Amino acid sequence: NYTEYFSEDLFIPNLVAESREEVLKKMFDHLKRIKGVPDDFYKELLIREQHADTTFGKNSAFPHPNQVVFNQTFACIAILDKPVMWGTKEVQLIIMASIRKNGVIQDEVFFNIVSEILSNEILIQQLVAFPKYETLNEIINKINRKDNN
Repeated sequence: NYTEYFSEDLFIPNLVAESREEVLKKMFDHLKRIKGVPDDFYKELLIREQHADTTFGKNSAFPHPNQVVFNQTFACIAILDKPVMWGTKEVQLIIMASIRKNGVIQDEVFFNIVSEILSNEILIQQLVAFPKYETLNEIINKINRKDNN
């Protein structure tokens, strides 16, 4: 069931931010409030950003901690009210992930959905144009139907 990975309370439409740093901080603050992620989560996010480009395809980024600090897999998804520079690219869709220990193996459904969204320009455009949880839901249902056929 994908709703454990992509819950409505972790969907942030029209996030207002001027920079990558501000996006990361606002999304982390949201995760801390909703999920209780520790401060190390934020520290590890920044370490990852320093060491690797987390932009993905066009107009999107996939920030995640450099190592496991919260043993649960889920995504916090933000659609920015306007694009911000993320390294050398402009992005507007952010999928911030928490990945549990051994999550890469155990959470295949999660990774299938995330990679399908991030690698599909049309899906990214849909989310940016219609920044609602319902849009995300429709997209995930479509991906699941495709994967089950």
